[in-house]
Amino acid sequence: MNYLKKIILFFAFSFPLLAQVNSPYSRLGIGELEFSYSARRAGMGGLGVAMDDNAFISMLNPAAWHSINLTRVEFATYFNGSFVSDQTQKSYYSGGYFSGFAFALPVSKQHGIAISMGLVPLSKIAYESNVKATDYTFNYSGDGGLSKVFLGTSYTLPLDINIGASLDYNFGTFAYNSSLSFPANSSANSSFKSEYKVKGLGGTIGVISQNLNGTLFRSEKIRDVRFGAAVSFISKIAADTSFTKIGRYVTDTLSQGITSLSIPPKITVGASAKLNARTQIYADYLFQNWADYTVSGNANDNLQNLSKVSLGIEYKNSEQAFSLSDLIIWRGGFSYGTTPYKIKGVSINEFSASCGVSLPLSRENYIDLSLQYILRGSTDSGLLKENILKLGASLSLGELWFVRQNF
Repeated sequence: MNYLKKIILFFAFSFPLLAQVNSPYSRLGIGELEFSYSARRAGMGGLGVAMDDNAFISMLNPAAWHSINLTRVEFATYFNGSFVSDQTQKSYYSGGYFSGFAFALPVSKQHGIAISMGLVPLSKIAYESNVKATDYTFNYSGDGGLSKVFLGTSYTLPLDINIGASLDYNFGTFAYNSSLSFPANSSANSSFKSEYKVKGLGGTIGVISQNLNGTLFRSEKIRDVRFGAAVSFISKIAADTSFTKIGRYVTDTLSQGITSLSIPPKITVGASAKLNARTQIYADYLFQNWADYTVSGNANDNLQNLSKVSLGIEYKNSEQAFSLSDLIIWRGGFSYGTTPYKIKGVSINEFSASCGVSLPLSRENYIDLSLQYILRGSTDSGLLKENILKLGASLSLGELWFVRQNF
């Protein structure tokens, strides 16, 4: 019952934060991409494809589930504050959103078999802008995004090579609105709405190597070194489209039909190392060829290849746990790369710095907190710059559900 109360309180905290924030770049592609649903990874750079963590359900690499030794349930939420500026003005937007949940069940610790499922966002669309002239005003806005429901498993092969895979069902709605208003003649006001309701299958496969320190590096200063890789792919997504005109006296659906979206695969490779019982570091590289993204076979000149380098460190208060304060875990990280966006031929780059902490509720239960600073774009060439502060909170609960009885 105590765990149930914690879950209810967490949802009570999360649901008031469903208002979306504004990112002008989210009108391109499938929106602003999400890399980590949890504050645990967000606090150390956002990736970690080769990290083994038995107190975390990785969305990046299902092979990491092999180390889970308790039934785990996780929930997460984020709150954003964003300053968007150009060469002449600056605006502030804020809001938050529930960023998903995951469940994992260990089946065989000996063989590294665990089953996991959950619901997490892949992208979000949230923007508002307007252009004012003497006699009229153009307003543009968008909302929605892409999410996935997943079900997968992990397994440990001979030589301690860990693999994992998940089947994903991707779904969502992309809504784009535009309106034209005339202050002097409101009867001439009109608005238009384009909407894509999308759905399709995909998957993620991953691998994490054995500890290579003894066979490859043979360093006395490092306890554990592993390499990892993961590929996430989405088959062609079917999109039920509609284009609607809304006037003062009539609403008319001008066109509708089925089209398709082609989303490129996401590839992540990296390495992790445990320097000692208290300190772990990682380095990752992520690539996704968004120049190949198409809608009805048509590419978008404002999209480019995404690449991201991420570095992170994790530090535990104590090697042995005699009290709850010994279980506190501190994190920090950086990332830098190109976003999928290219405006007027100029690449939109992104830098982020993050920190975080895991606060234990008990030996196997944590509240994870993270704080990220994200700098995206610039005001050069008439573009937009975003300065974003992103606060994350996630709850990770672990409990032994099934015990085999010996008679």
